[in-house]
Amino acid sequence: MDVGWNTIDGNPTLTGNKDIDWILNLGDWKEDLSKFPNGLKEVFDEVHRLGKKPGLWISVATAKKNAKIYRFNPRYTGCSAKNHAHHRDREESYLAIYVRLWQLFDELHQAVPDLYIDCTFENGHWDGFQRINTETGSGGIVGIFRQGSAESSRTVTVKYLKPTATYSILSFPDDKEFGKLTGKELLEKGFQVKIENKYDGRLFEIRRMD
Repeated sequence: MDVGWNTIDGNPTLTGNKDIDWILNLGDWKEDLSKFPNGLKEVFDEVHRLGKKPGLWISVATAKKNAKIYRFNPRYTGCSAKNHAHHRDREESYLAIYVRLWQLFDELHQAVPDLYIDCTFENGHWDGFQRINTETGSGGIVGIFRQGSAESSRTVTVKYLKPTATYSILSFPDDKEFGKLTGKELLEKGFQVKIENKYDGRLFEIRRMD
């Protein structure tokens, strides 16, 4: 079960749209009883009855500032490591986490060449994530996965940036500039990503230039 199972009721929101604000309140992992009146256990019991294994999306290391857990315990949810190259604030520090994740995937594939690492639940598609600093609009990171799709390229758009600001798109790990676009252009037009291997991923940093 992917994102959206958790409730944001009682938390301050930025848009008032529950379909959007779930990402702004990550950290409060409470069932949304408007969607699951009897809780998730009933759903998972049915999945087990059908002979399947249920899966639940959760991001334990993620807690946004709107979440109750962050407001009550900020010292537990911020980034305390100040000795890595990309530490500017807690949002940009996600880059250091995902850089290490990519390195771990490489190490695992070297040790077990046939190992299949599934970053998503939908084979034959593309998927990804965005971790953007919604408070400052200074940028963030974008991860893209090709999960067995027949198509080798995709157009990627980025939300929550300053429309008139200019951003540099930097590829990992070489820090090579992929292009420059305004926040408006990144939202409306995006940029093209090509991944040759059917199962692979790319990581990009979106960095504000002005």
